[in-house]
Amino acid sequence: MNLFTRFAKKAARATGHPAGFMVAVLIIVGWALTGPIFKFNNTWQLVINTGTNRDDDCNFLDGLPYPEHAESGWRGDATQTG
Repeated sequence: MNLFTRFAKKAARATGHPAGFMVAVLIIVGWALTGPIFKFNNTWQLVINTGTNRDDDCNFLDGLPYPEHAESGWRGDATQTG
């Protein structure tokens, strides 16, 4: 197993662990609490957008068409009818 594969597996295991989730929550809470200090400016917002790879003005997934079943409420349950 090469170095990248080992690193990727360890990173996936760590971020999927409850402790990893709690660290993410604490970072977001800390960021939110600093909002008034930075007057909720664009740079303050850019910090969380960069950290979460989420930018509403430039999100690849927002441009993709939705499948027909997405609007009908289909959830992947093969027994569901209607």
